Order: sequence, then structure tokens, then C-alpha cells
Amino acid sequence: MKIIYIHQYYLTQEQGGAIRSYYISQALKDKGHDVHIITAHNKPHRETKLIDGTTVHYLPVDYDNSFGFLKRIVSFLRFIFSAYRTAAQIKNADLVYATSTPLTVGLIALWLRRFKRLPYVFEVRDLWPEAPIQLGYLNNPLLRFMAKRLEKMIYKKAELIVTLSPGMEAGVKQISNTPTAVVPNMSDCDFFIPSPAPPLPVTITYLGAIGKVNRVESLIELAAYAQEYFPRDYQFIIAGKGSETERMKQLARSLKNVEFKGQLNKTDIRSLLAQSHVTYTSFGPQPVLETNSPNKFFDSIAMGKVCVITTKGWICELIQQYEIGFYYAANNPAAFFRKLVTLAPDMSSYDEIAKRSRALAKTQFEKKILTAEVVALLEKVVRSKKK
Repeated sequence: MKIIYIHQYYLTQEQGGAIRSYYISQALKDKGHDVHIITAHNKPHRETKLIDGTTVHYLPVDYDNSFGFLKRIVSFLRFIFSAYRTAAQIKNADLVYATSTPLTVGLIALWLRRFKRLPYVFEVRDLWPEAPIQLGYLNNPLLRFMAKRLEKMIYKKAELIVTLSPGMEAGVKQISNTPTAVVPNMSDCDFFIPSPAPPLPVTITYLGAIGKVNRVESLIELAAYAQEYFPRDYQFIIAGKGSETERMKQLARSLKNVEFKGQLNKTDIRSLLAQSHVTYTSFGPQPVLETNSPNKFFDSIAMGKVCVITTKGWICELIQQYEIGFYYAANNPAAFFRKLVTLAPDMSSYDEIAKRSRALAKTQFEKKILTAEVVALLEKVVRSKKK
């Protein structure tokens, strides 16, 4: 089958970041399907490249995590018009697979369904517009109404909705009766392989976006406490970028136990995780963030790391159920270090935790298994439309 895969922020293994779409597109290609990915880049011209057997159409639409809300909206709108024109020129397609965020990507799928009679599957990576509403980014009543109406329409017209967590699926089901499937983010257990416990001091690592919703300041608070009370026992690494990067650097300017690495590709992330004992995943207190499926968690468990998370929800439940880390409510550094020492005193229990963490990755989130599920779902949709 021929698939138009729409993802505004498509990334490859070499680029790093969230590469779920790369994994899925490769699985589709390996099954013999023809995949055309439509995405954006920060260059002034269009490019079409053959990347690892898939055709990638890069559109000149600037975007950066540091963009404010209005600038992001402009980027979203520019992408949907350019992406629709590009998709409409692809002949003999069987299916559109559109992945959020942003929700506006669904407009492209709606238009292709209406004007090109192409069925589509919609993938929900975040609950929009509920997320920006709870985060305070979408306060205008008219914009809220329009966003919720668009969400309902996108869900209603889809053949299937793929969600990344049980909480996201529950959110979708409150709005639409369209069939759903949960396929979480994935652990690449062939690429990320556990290594022996790193030498001390204990290294606590944050990976990913550094934005307002990520509350990285809570990790810097831990570093400040550690520098005062355990100056030789802990070090902290922050790898990523975002709108809050410079502010976080200012907060940490007097700390000798904090290092900023910038955004890393997957190979560099693997090397960093090999040097780390603990990975730290932090979000704000908004309930919608409890539904997240953070790719850094799945990389971490593939490498067999101790996992700490600052929000409740399904990831927190997994961590507690499989005893691979703990929940930290933030703003109480003394409690954090008590929990860490209780979990793995002098890190002597590190190897046992690492085994449980890796086992969770292998049994529930192995990339080969989950990408095969997505491929099977898309093939089933196409078969049903051709009957």
C-alpha cells in the first residue's frame, strides 16, 4: 500500500529527539509499503529526500520550541496549507496517517478525505486542545470553542485513532465513538543495551525538552541541595533544549555539579545513559500531563536505568509496579534523596533494578512488537476500505 505520513516534526535516528514516526515508517517500508512522509524544516526551500528507503518531503516552515503561542499558530497554519498541496500531488495513495501534535495536522487529513477521497488514521500524541487549555495557553473562549470543534470533527471522520497512552484513549473516548487503539512510545532494545553500573558519583540525567511544562527547575533545586549536603556524591546532567534553557542555566550558574549538554542524537543519548544511574522525568502539575508517553522514559528502561518521575499517571504506575524507581512530588529535595538511598543504598541494588527496568522494556514496549502493531492496524484499515 502507499501511505501519506504527515508529521510536522519528523526526526530521524541521526537527529535524535522523538523518532517514533521514523520507527513506524521503517516498519512500513520493511513490509514492502511505499511511504511518503510530509514534514517541515527550518530551511528556506523545499527538499525531497530518500531516507532509509522512505520518501521525505521537507517543507520550509520554521518552528522552534522557543516560539511563543502566536508564532506557533502561524507555523501550524503555514504547514497545513503547504502540506495539503504536497499531499494532493501524490498519486495513487491508499491511506493517510496523520500524527499530532499539533491538532491542526488533522485538517490536512480531513481535506484529503473530502477532496481526494483518502481515508485516514489519526494518531494522538497529546490531548489537544485540552493540553494548551490546562496549561493556560488557550484562554480565548472563541478559540477554545473552535479548537474543540475541530478536535471532534477530526476524530469523527477518522477510520481509527491511535493513542499513546490509556489516559489519551480515555480522553478521546469522551469525545468520539471512532475505534481506538493504544500503541505507546517504544523502546529500541537492539540499539539501547544496558551496560555495567557506571562509577560513582551517582549521575542523575534529564533528557528532552526544556520548556515551561517540563519544570526542569525542580532538578536544579535537587542539585543545589546536593551541592550543599552531598558535594561529592551526586552530579546532574541536563540534555535538551527549549524556551527555558537560558533561564535554567542562570538558575544553575553557581552550581558545580550541573552540566548542560544541549540536544543530542540517539547515539549520544545512548552514551550519556551508559554514564547515568538515574533518569529524571518532570512535568507540571496539570492532570493532562499525566497522560504523556515520554520517549525518554522508554529509552531509559531499555538501558536499564532507575527512573524518577514528578507526575502521577500511567508511567508513574509502571515505575512503582515494577519497582524501577519512584515518584517525586518536587519541592522536597530531602525526601528525594531519602527515597533514592532507600531504593538503592550506595547504589548496591542498581543491578537488580536495571534488570527489572530492561525486562519491562523488552516485554511491553519493544519497538519491533509495537511498530508491527501499527503496521497491522493500517493494513487492516486499507483492506476494509477496498472491500
